[in-house]
Amino acid sequence: MVKNHKNNRKAFSLVEVLTATIVMTMMLVSVIAYIQYGSLVWQKGQTKIAAKNYSRMAFDLIKQDLMKATLITVPQASSSTEIAATLTYRIPSAGTASVSISLDRNWGKLDRKISGLTTAAISASHTMTIARNVNLFLVERISTWTFRISLQICGIEPTDDINGPSGVADGVINYWDVSGTSDISGPAGIPDGKIDLWDLSGDEIVSSESIVLTAPAAGG
Repeated sequence: MVKNHKNNRKAFSLVEVLTATIVMTMMLVSVIAYIQYGSLVWQKGQTKIAAKNYSRMAFDLIKQDLMKATLITVPQASSSTEIAATLTYRIPSAGTASVSISLDRNWGKLDRKISGLTTAAISASHTMTIARNVNLFLVERISTWTFRISLQICGIEPTDDINGPSGVADGVINYWDVSGTSDISGPAGIPDGKIDLWDLSGDEIVSSESIVLTAPAAGG
């Protein structure tokens, strides 16, 4: 005699399987998005830390030169506060030649150069790029021996030729090709009808610092 055994085991229905799959997919997407967001925040933090360290290195080099400077000609000393985009001075190691630190707007570089009567060896030892991706460099002469130096570093590298000094592509990928997302400023501090490097916002500027330095042996 053959006995029929009923299978009492219950299987998941198609609706239950689909529901579980959708829930798991949503959870997985949420976890991936959270990881990506955390990675982005970490990268931004690391970029800002690196930029601040980079700024401090630039400030340290300028500080070393100012401590040795015997004469600073730009900005000039006057009864009122003078602001310039260039720092020009003389130090004993350069002889009678003048050393200047200024921003190369085309390439976003803060360069130290030497001008005047000098030798090739002295010129080579005093010519260098202090910092890159620089968006702003200003020197404010507070008094005869005191200076406030402002330095702004951008975290964007140009990839395409989209702009130039005249406001149109110039065939060269340089710092003029770094731009913001909307026209918020210009050389005069107000919108100028163009989206360019003057329109960089706080998100693109990874470091903006000012430091007060003294040149105890300088005057004039």
